[in-house]
Amino acid sequence: MASVYKHRNAWQAAVGSKDNRVKKNFATQKAALAWACQAEADLKLNAMPVLGGPSRVTLAGALMEYAHKYTVTKKSFKSELDRINRYLIAAGLPTLHREELPGGGFELLEVAPAMVDAGIPDAFKDHRDMRLDKRTKTNALRAELARTLVSHVSSDKLRTFMTQMAKDGLGGSTALKEMALLKHAFNMAINEWNWTSFVNPLKGMKLPRPAPGRERLLNADEEHAMRLALAECENPFMLPLFEFALETTSRRGSLLKLNYCDVDIEGRIALLYDTKSGDNNRVPLTQRAVQILQRLPREPNESRVFPLSANAVTMAWRRACIRAGVDDLKFHDTRHVGTTRHAKRVKNVHALMKITGHKTVGQLMKYVHVMEDDIFQAFDATEPPAGSVLLPIDHHAESAQVVQARAKAVRLNARALQDTAIAQTPLLPSNVFSIGARRPKPENVESGTLDVGVASELTRN
Repeated sequence: MASVYKHRNAWQAAVGSKDNRVKKNFATQKAALAWACQAEADLKLNAMPVLGGPSRVTLAGALMEYAHKYTVTKKSFKSELDRINRYLIAAGLPTLHREELPGGGFELLEVAPAMVDAGIPDAFKDHRDMRLDKRTKTNALRAELARTLVSHVSSDKLRTFMTQMAKDGLGGSTALKEMALLKHAFNMAINEWNWTSFVNPLKGMKLPRPAPGRERLLNADEEHAMRLALAECENPFMLPLFEFALETTSRRGSLLKLNYCDVDIEGRIALLYDTKSGDNNRVPLTQRAVQILQRLPREPNESRVFPLSANAVTMAWRRACIRAGVDDLKFHDTRHVGTTRHAKRVKNVHALMKITGHKTVGQLMKYVHVMEDDIFQAFDATEPPAGSVLLPIDHHAESAQVVQARAKAVRLNARALQDTAIAQTPLLPSNVFSIGARRPKPENVESGTLDVGVASELTRN
């Protein structure tokens, strides 16, 4: 609350709470009152919850605000915008698209869904519609959540949504990414939007486990088929891009941003700026990688090594996979293939991390896939000499029942022989076991003479 009062030879205005109070001196009471009114209005405006708070905005509206403030600056903005756009479409709101500006920078544009569909090839539309048909119930629940006020989004509704995603065949990683988006959006609203009374409905909830990492590699036949298919592309950069990705283990986005000024042919180094980890990575080049660069076509005014758009690579890659007859292969899988091959050549883990750009061994191991042939070679190289270790008896020409019956007969015969040997063993005199025992001397027996029968009787007693 604002207050104005006389202070020494001036007028002092104070605005704020008891713990956080701002004061300022003025020459006149009128100036002090004017400043106090404006300062109090600013404080009230800053204290107001963004979008009016969780009881005034739907989940779709909150996600649109979240996209403008947070998603647009992320490296993974494309995939996150795709998820947010599903909620926006369900709520009848414009979809969002990040536009790169010619001089650098970007802006987030609001686009009508019909305009987005106009730029999508018919083949991809059919593929998208087929996937949507399989997830009708999941999409219906998402649409219901999108139109729900945030204050009414409960933990139970989100659990129902996750369960339906699993029923429709969506993997744990897909559900986990969707819930991670909502959870972070709710947290940002609480921490930065003055939603002080709102409680994150995902707080404490057990989220789905992520699916196992991809282990899709290329065998020799598939790799040959992909080379032939990519060579048929009209764009002459697709095959070199594939080959260079295998040699450098680099991501598609990093390669498409690579400029000639960032490549040192003589020093065999390619500098990748602003990689996914946020760092600049100096990638050592193999001799084959250098040869690939030297064979690339180049326009006079083109600075990029691979002047392709991400969408052009995606579409060309999909068509090449169809021509090659190779299923379930993503361009990112070249990173797995290249890392696995380099792991066989570079035995030092830290040197391998230098190539791939990983910061931890755990991250690196997700991309190293040891093939069974490599394990067999290691086994055979360290196998003990033949005959040095005893092997089980060879029963491959017999049935298990015959072997079991014979073993049982051997066991019974051995027990019978043992019982026979025990029965034929002569018994020792019982008084042998009484050595050292002191017995009372019978009164009617003279010293030094003792009947055997009497001695046995004494021993038994």
